[in-house]
Order: sequence, then structure tokens, then C-alpha cells
Amino acid sequence: MINLVAMSGASDGARCPRAIARTLMCWIMCGSAALVLVLAGTLSRAHAETTTVRAGPVTVRAAQSGPLRLMLDIHAAPPAKVASVTAKLGETALPASAIEPYPAAGQRTAIYILIDTSDPARRRVVARNLRHIRQMMKAAKPHQTFGLARFDQQLRVLVPLGAGPKAIVAALKGVKADGLRTYFFEAAIEASRQLAAFQADRRALFILSDGKIEDVKTAYDARALIAAAHQAGVSVHGIGYSSSAVEPREFQNLRVPAKETGGRFVKSNTRFDLPADFLAAPFAAIGGGGRTSIDLAPARAAGLGGAGTMEVTVQLEGGTSVTAMVPLVLPAVPAGGIFQKARDPRYLPYTIGGGVLVLVLLALFLRWFILVRRRLREARGAILPSAIAVLEVVGDPAATFEMMKRSINIGRRQDNDLTLANGSVSGLHATIHYKSDGTFIITDQDSQNGVAINDEEVKIAELKDGDEVDLGEVRFRFNVVKEA
Repeated sequence: MINLVAMSGASDGARCPRAIARTLMCWIMCGSAALVLVLAGTLSRAHAETTTVRAGPVTVRAAQSGPLRLMLDIHAAPPAKVASVTAKLGETALPASAIEPYPAAGQRTAIYILIDTSDPARRRVVARNLRHIRQMMKAAKPHQTFGLARFDQQLRVLVPLGAGPKAIVAALKGVKADGLRTYFFEAAIEASRQLAAFQADRRALFILSDGKIEDVKTAYDARALIAAAHQAGVSVHGIGYSSSAVEPREFQNLRVPAKETGGRFVKSNTRFDLPADFLAAPFAAIGGGGRTSIDLAPARAAGLGGAGTMEVTVQLEGGTSVTAMVPLVLPAVPAGGIFQKARDPRYLPYTIGGGVLVLVLLALFLRWFILVRRRLREARGAILPSAIAVLEVVGDPAATFEMMKRSINIGRRQDNDLTLANGSVSGLHATIHYKSDGTFIITDQDSQNGVAINDEEVKIAELKDGDEVDLGEVRFRFNVVKEA
């Protein structure tokens, strides 16, 4: 099978300046907006927002319910009780209220269950999935609410979020493995977005799958899922099914997001049975911790105002202590402070003049940065008069790629110099660079499935004539043509 589907000679040097320009223009617009807010006096009002911060095993969800009150929901993975909470802003200590164990009055947990129905050959596994979900529903608590979906090429919602255990069990009837492809990450990310839009104090995503993926048409990967889960305040819980006695590599698609989001990974035995202790308490990992509130009045009395970062130290039962940095907003500095002066008509010309000067300097820096970056990219990515190396897909000599640049990017994305249409290849998988001393260096760009030379995994290594290189499931032979 030919995995090489696109060969691009275009350098990313042309794209980079445009990306930098957009970024810096955003900075300029944000700076202008901030200046307008100062002049209009809107910074004198503290506004509430919700933020999720992870620090080691602890997740802190902060909601500013008023200008001088911050509510904290604290969760530890694995679950643990919170012994004490202390907070301070700068050198000012902020008192915390008594800790209410989770779930406190009015709190609820949203749990979204996803079933992988992508392959008719998995019919027996899916039947076991349904049996396990029925057992899991017996452990549901009153504060927990559920949603159910299946996925193959797309996410299909069977029961919208907000349902009870009976609705989930009833919807399992008729579910079977009848899909053709597995867009694993795309489905999980969409489920995380749906959870983010649902009102709940804690959110969890349970994925029952073998971990196999075919997200070739998208740029989604494990890192994209982890980022989406963090943004949504979701813990991912992977339940892996395999008949192999050796844990398959695909389980990493379940294990890694679980580890990075404070969730749990559980795997079946070769008969597709799950551990009895998990089925008895499948949602225990979402519990624990508790709720407290922080009084911000001492910080206000100390003359502190505007945006800041509060240091929260959580002491768990058992001795573990974790410190998290939680952003907050206090009312602005009172009359006589810097914001008041910025709004004073006597200082207005200086304020406007300073803002204009900042914008001019940013514009000059933008132009200089683009020119320098473009020259560097052009020097590194220029097309050479002849090929210096040839990459030949093993088993398919017709699938070859001539290296006509000193540096090439290889991956699944279309903007790479060499595009490989294979689900095991990351968006940007590796880079090959031809050095001035005549050597070729290959670098693993933090790919999901790694880089190997002659069956030895490497992060960065020299490539020699005749070396065989594995990028995920794709193997090619590297042949040196001549020195440039």
C-alpha cells in the first residue's frame, strides 16, 4: 500500500510571516482595546468568570461569584478528602470558609458515555460494552446525570446529557457495531464540547473502545483531545477492550488523555471482562474533594486591585500538599490610583500619546520581525538545483520523494513537504535537516508513535545512506544522492 500521497516543494517560510503578522496584529488590537477600557473607566468593575487550573493531582475550578468572593471546587485524582485550604494574594493572606465535601448542596456531575461501534467485527465486544454500561448504571448517584452516544465516522447522540440511568439503559437496546471507520479523537473532542455547554460542577467523559483510530481527515490527536478536555473542565476516563494478553499500543489513545486530565484508565482481560472493583464503583474517580470560598476583602483593604493571581495551597488527607495559581479580578485601584489618573482630563493627552507610541513601536517591531523571519526561512527552505537524497517507501519503489531542500517536514498534514496519509503518522511527525558538514539529521517532532531508524527508536539522530526509517506504521529507505 502506498502511504505517500502528497509531495510539496513549498516552504513553510511563506506561511510563517503571515502567522506572525496575525499574532502581532492581535497583540496590537488587544493593546488598543485595553487602552480604550482604561479611558472609559470600565476597569473599575470586577467581572465574574470561571477558570479551571490543574496542579499535580489537584484540579481547582474557580468561579468569582462577586467582586470580593471566589468559590473554589477542588478535586483530586485519585479521589482524596481536602484537609485544609489556604490562600494569599501577594503577601496578603485571604481566609477560606469551611470545606463542604463533594457533592455539596446543589452540585451535580455530568457523565457522558461513548461507545465505539466502528467495526462489525467488534460485535462481541460491543455486546459486552452494553452489559457493562448496564452494570455501571446500577452505581449511579442522585447528583449524577448522564448522556450516551456511539461513534464511528461521526458522533451519534443516543441520549442527550441530563438523563437518568433508566434512560441510558433503555437506549442501549439495538446498539451494535456497524460502522466502517473510527474517528476516535474527533468524536471525543465533540463530546467534550457538548459537556462544556452543559451546566454542571464536574464533567467526565467515559470512552469504551479498543483505542484504534482513523482520524486521517482531521488534524486531531491525543494532544488536541487533552487541550479540549482541559478547556471544558472534563476528565477523560478510558475503558480499553482487547483480546490480546499484551497491552496493545492503541491503548495509549485512552491511557494518555486519562492521565493528563485527571481521569482513570481501565482495561479488560482477554475475555473482555472488566475488574469487579471498577464495575462496583465506576464513577468513584469523579468524587472526592470539596467546595470552599475565599474572602477577597483583605486584599481590597490592602489596596490591591485589578487582575491578579492568587496562590492557593491545598492540603489533602494523607499529607499531600499542592499549590495552584488561580487568576482573579479585584475592583480597580480607588481615586488617586493609576487608573484614576488615566481618566483624569489633565492626564488624557499623556495617556493617548503613550498609547499611540506603543502602537507605533509594535508596528515597527512587526515589520522587522517579519523581514528577519522571512530571510531565515528562505535561506533554510530554498529549493536546491538537484536532489540531495531520496526517500523510498519500502515495498513500493514507485512511491519516492526527492529531497530538494536542506530541511523538510514530514507528517500527515497537507502543509508538510512530504505528506503521509496514514493514521499512525502525526500531523507534524519529523524533520530531516541537511547540515553544512554533509550529514543528515532526523528529529522527532513530539510525534505520537515515534521515529525509529533500523528498528531503534530515536528522538534525534544522524541518517546514513541505506537507513530504514519508521514513522508510525510507514517505513521508508533513505538514500543519499550527493552532497549539495
